[in-house]
Amino acid sequence: WPQLPYYLESRGVEPDRKLPLCDCPRGINEKNPTHHVLQVIANTLYEWREYRFTDAAGRGLMALIMNRPQKQILSAGEARVLLTASAEWQKQNLIPAGRRSTTRAADPATTCRIPTKNEDARSTRDAELNNLETIDPVRLEQFPCNTIACLDISDRGSPYRGTGFQVSPYCFLTAGHNIFWKDHWVDSITVIPAQYPAGNGVEIIEPYGRQLCPQENLRTNLDFTRESSTINISEFDYGAIFLKQPFVDIKTFMPLEFHYPGQALPNQVEIAGYPLYPTPALHASYAAWSASGQTYNSPDGDYQQFIWFTTPVFGGNSGSPVCYKNLLGQVRIIGITTWRNLNMPGGGGTLLTSLNEELIRSWLAYTPVSTFSQTGCIPYFCSREGTWTGLALANPNPKECQVKVEYFATDGNPVGSQYLEIKAFGQNAFACTPNQNPYCTTGWLKISATGPVYGFALVGRDEPSTMFDIDLQTRLQQKMLFPHLVAAGAWHSTVITCNPDPQAPASLQFTCLLPDGTRKTAAASIPAGGSLNLDLEKLFHQPLAGGQLLLNASRPIAAFLLYSNTANDVADPNQLWQAGLSAIPFDSTD
Repeated sequence: WPQLPYYLESRGVEPDRKLPLCDCPRGINEKNPTHHVLQVIANTLYEWREYRFTDAAGRGLMALIMNRPQKQILSAGEARVLLTASAEWQKQNLIPAGRRSTTRAADPATTCRIPTKNEDARSTRDAELNNLETIDPVRLEQFPCNTIACLDISDRGSPYRGTGFQVSPYCFLTAGHNIFWKDHWVDSITVIPAQYPAGNGVEIIEPYGRQLCPQENLRTNLDFTRESSTINISEFDYGAIFLKQPFVDIKTFMPLEFHYPGQALPNQVEIAGYPLYPTPALHASYAAWSASGQTYNSPDGDYQQFIWFTTPVFGGNSGSPVCYKNLLGQVRIIGITTWRNLNMPGGGGTLLTSLNEELIRSWLAYTPVSTFSQTGCIPYFCSREGTWTGLALANPNPKECQVKVEYFATDGNPVGSQYLEIKAFGQNAFACTPNQNPYCTTGWLKISATGPVYGFALVGRDEPSTMFDIDLQTRLQQKMLFPHLVAAGAWHSTVITCNPDPQAPASLQFTCLLPDGTRKTAAASIPAGGSLNLDLEKLFHQPLAGGQLLLNASRPIAAFLLYSNTANDVADPNQLWQAGLSAIPFDSTD
């Protein structure tokens, strides 16, 4: 988040000065937003709430409160940066020059299925056809159209067509019946972002390639699997497709806007996707199509999580995003196309609401474990008023590296995560802030990456001003040595450790080797997935006069020693110092 203005600047994008924004009032009713939005921007999950006002002059204004990646009441300038990034990020996200798109031969054998009423799914109307528009290849290779994908669905030996849209590096949303049909899971789904037919009419261009997602990478919700045996209108007809690897050239995704009770739906919506039979002349289309229409009240009862619209819907549109433009002219997704209504124009779909928000948010945060080949720990971080932690990471590899940073509290509870990319031979540095609980401000960091990375953290405080560093530890140890302890009265030695094992606590045995040859012992434990800070004078119940420290743990841990003279008894507050020392692996059997 602190880097977002610089990222925009590096891409030649200036914050939109025309946005009617104001500083968010401190006393605002946070539980009554006008809109609630989730969006992954540059591999970071953002969540914010929008509040609309009318000033004394009758002008409409908007204020924002951000929930992720950190809780923050935004000023007008900060809101302008966020909304600009949301709408304009990599607007010209074209396929890099020299990248080879893959091609395949057209195969008209595919069929399609979408719940309908009374008529054949392939029937059309002139009024609907007049509203259809093909999306040309140039638009398809730009954000946001490049996040919309054709789905080749394999189910019990038969091929089917559907649509999905990418909402995070590893997740596509789609209709639930593309994933679970009546009483069983489909076999697999192949995801092909932004595909289009070649000019020769016999080949299909796949500008980003394709990924095969087996059955174990498919998700829907329990309510849909319970009721899907009778294919009717369903509020729960939504699901997710998880990728094993991200499409590296697609890095920003359309915002998801969740509807809350009492909020009015937009009058006009648009869908985009891959209908197989959009016109009689195009018996098997491989192009992306878009169309717009009006929303209207449900003709079949009160559905809290369903939206009806006159937008043309055809077989293959299952899973198409339902979008609208807000008052700022920014595109938002508010639903997922699932139904074709043949008694009147258009169809309907699952509405994004407060009822399905939690599950969809968890899908946006999905990351395949097998993606990361290296894991390391920073045993300590602190983020609170007057204290900060900065993390610096470097990529020594000749290719881009994906990195996940996870925050854990001292009791082992996860308190946030974020994703970033480091270019080949590049580096990244940023302030560490947990995403969720603002009261969990101390703990440890887990860093996972698709290749080797190096790094360290700096922990500092403003007043009194001081700072120390901690190395990224990629090898956990059970037996380690700290070769030097402080010996002066105002100085303290503090051991800081973390236990990355989320299943079991770690028992610690300390042996202090004093300069005169005597030994002192003490014990402690770290909770599963937690961390521990121990002042050695308090641990051994006596002042220490130098020496060394051996640490034996019941399971592999990461640890370092903090030297500090920042206690309250320091005579000169202008002479405050801190320093970190990583533990040394110790192999002696003595």
